[in-house]
Amino acid sequence: MLKKLEDYQLDCCLFFHLPKLNEDIEVLERHKERFRVVVKKSHRDNFEVIESFIGSREIDNLNNTRFPTIDFMKKFYPNTKIALSSNNLEFHRQMVLRGKGTSILPEVLIQKDLQKELLIDLFPSENFFFDLKLVKRKSKNLSEIDVCLANSLGKVTQMIQKP
Repeated sequence: MLKKLEDYQLDCCLFFHLPKLNEDIEVLERHKERFRVVVKKSHRDNFEVIESFIGSREIDNLNNTRFPTIDFMKKFYPNTKIALSSNNLEFHRQMVLRGKGTSILPEVLIQKDLQKELLIDLFPSENFFFDLKLVKRKSKNLSEIDVCLANSLGKVTQMIQKP
């Protein structure tokens, strides 16, 4: 998506994780979102599944060697490693629902799965927060609807969470 933004195919995009930005791209707005480390409920005692982490940051930068969530998980599950990798969070969700591993996902994406007890939070007392970023080209003036989105970023995610 960042490439489409750079190539003038999109006006703005939403990202949780950004690779290095070129000089014409800027972060316009940020909103903190809670994330949860989840596993399929029926696999909550299956260390092989729990220790199979579905990652994403390594895709943007193959030289990335720092993975704070994995480091945290290794305190409780010492053999945790990246088993799958994708930048698509819905893919992460589907793989976790199929029992293929664990992932750290935005609460807004998995709230219904947690309520239906399809997924469980491995660390419910932990607070993992990451910024949802609205990104645009510096040289592009946003439309009125894009400005409304930027000004309402927190409200939009709250609306998505409602049942």
